[in-house]
Amino acid sequence: MQIRATRHTIEFLHDHRISMSSEVDEGVTVGDVLEFVSGCEIEPYVGIYVGKVLCPLGFQTYSNSVINPNISVGRYCSIGPGVTYPIYRHPIEHISTSPFTHELNPRGQVIRAMGDFRSDYANIHSNPQRPAPRIEHDVWIGAGSMIASGVTLGTGCVVASGSVVTRSVPAYQIIGGNPAEIIRPRFPREIIGLLLASEWWRYNFLDFEGLDLSNPEVFCKGFEARRASLAPFEPGRAQLVHMPGERLE
Repeated sequence: MQIRATRHTIEFLHDHRISMSSEVDEGVTVGDVLEFVSGCEIEPYVGIYVGKVLCPLGFQTYSNSVINPNISVGRYCSIGPGVTYPIYRHPIEHISTSPFTHELNPRGQVIRAMGDFRSDYANIHSNPQRPAPRIEHDVWIGAGSMIASGVTLGTGCVVASGSVVTRSVPAYQIIGGNPAEIIRPRFPREIIGLLLASEWWRYNFLDFEGLDLSNPEVFCKGFEARRASLAPFEPGRAQLVHMPGERLE
């Protein structure tokens, strides 16, 4: 769905700490058109620094790329510039990948041909689509990467700049290339196990004061000793279906 922003839209974004500018202000002006799916929910303190499209985002995640409204992104993720998410799949198993074989709502060039030659043409075949990508927590996606449909980027993984990711990536793996392959683990197996067991991303980073963030093993030990005194950070989510503005569709 799309809405045209009003001052109440801007107030909603401010109140829910959703920024569409790398500056402190919200980055939206009256009259801007925002796009999102009706069920979109966003945690506070996120940044969408390019474009006016919103998707489900977790606490402290930011994107320097236009995002697809159908993807979902966890907490503490960093998305570089020029990242794309080509959602639509063309059927390579058909005689042609052209839309005339499969689109129920054909494009202009198909409609014109049907109108000129055969308006009752109905030889349309199914073209199952894969779900939009799912990005877990603490994922870093480098500039210019492409993330294919159906892919899950596991917690803690790193995608090198310019990668074409066609398969799901396990947690804490560094990948790169076209097609992207695993280059190496981000940490030794034992450290990965400690990080996953800690589920540190469920907490507010402000709770980590005094812990050594540069040493994952030391951090995990200190965090485990402190965990009993902490509560997972549950700030609530902004339901964009309730965001005020002029509905366009």
